[in-house]
Amino acid sequence: MKMLVGMSLILVLVVELTAAAAIGSAANITTKNSASKDEDVMMPMPKLLKDKDANVVGKGEVGKENNLMSDVSSFIDIQPRHFDETANRVCDISESVMRDCKLQVKGSKFETKHATTIMTGVRIECEIPQANFECIQVGTSGHSLTIIDSVVTGVGNNKGRFIYMSSGTKLRLTGVKQESGLGDLNAAGGFIFASSNYDIEIIESKLENNKAESGGAVHLHGYGKLTVADSSFVKNTAKNTGGAICGYGTLTKTDWKIENSYFTENEATTQGHGGAIRADNIKATIKKTEITKNIGANNGAGVGLGSSTFSFHCCLVAANTETGAKQSVNGGGIRLYNNAEVTLIKTIFIDNKGKDFINDIGCNAGDKVTRDFYLNSPPMKTDGACSFKYILPWDKENDVDCTQ
Repeated sequence: MKMLVGMSLILVLVVELTAAAAIGSAANITTKNSASKDEDVMMPMPKLLKDKDANVVGKGEVGKENNLMSDVSSFIDIQPRHFDETANRVCDISESVMRDCKLQVKGSKFETKHATTIMTGVRIECEIPQANFECIQVGTSGHSLTIIDSVVTGVGNNKGRFIYMSSGTKLRLTGVKQESGLGDLNAAGGFIFASSNYDIEIIESKLENNKAESGGAVHLHGYGKLTVADSSFVKNTAKNTGGAICGYGTLTKTDWKIENSYFTENEATTQGHGGAIRADNIKATIKKTEITKNIGANNGAGVGLGSSTFSFHCCLVAANTETGAKQSVNGGGIRLYNNAEVTLIKTIFIDNKGKDFINDIGCNAGDKVTRDFYLNSPPMKTDGACSFKYILPWDKENDVDCTQ
């Protein structure tokens, strides 16, 4: 009898302890959620290419009259999903994984020490007073840096770029937002500078108000791989060339893929050669992307392509403007030179301006343009003497589905 009573008491005690643990665990979860209500909820990112009224090239009827330009404000406010801006815990820079903390880099750069460094939910504050210096360096070949759902900002008298990538390094940005622009007009790459053999992904991020001598947001020097998806490049400025991205590569070893993204109101003030993008010796595929309202001094207010091979699928190139002195060949939307080649599939050009006149593409002898007979596209206005080839409507091999 005593043994049974004892066992009952033990059983009751175990049940009570288990219940207490469960209540404590629930209390912890409640406290965590009360500090950041959305922390455990995966909020959907904005759908960049909208169906409504066929405003942009994407799902639905493409090329609907009077609705080809989208409202920029509807897509550029990309927010990180989990970051708690009230968190002030200082990151432990000795760790390979930093989470929900603040990284303050002042005076001199932070160089990654691990083969793989991951930052998630981090607020990164850069105060580098010298131009052509960086806030973070991925300095050893084979090393990688991943930044997820984080905020980047310059503080004080910052003139430094955000990241310098040494040769053979990797960078992954997902859900990164800027509170202020970075960089200096006397150094290349306002946000990212990468040496050869780079591997970069920019996903669901917004690079805005950066400035540089070339590559207002991103300067890629040498061959490598670039992937951009669901991201926006807004109001970046280059003093010379490539308002948003500038790349000098090796055609057979360089591959860029840009999809479902926006390049708007970027500027290359002096040389031009791409108010949004400049690419020399680059192979690239650009899909479902808008290149709009960019400004270049000359040689391509939207995109400048030298010795490069580009394909545009389901894109909109519109309202880009050259502002410099009139050239022998002008390219308000895209400018080709040095035997460049471009293929245009279901891509629309509207209201691009070369110096003093409407002009979509400028090219020289030796440059090649291949275009489909896309019925919803307005006539394309060209300048120069490049070779044109048209893809017939029944050429299924080159057809693409803009709804996928």
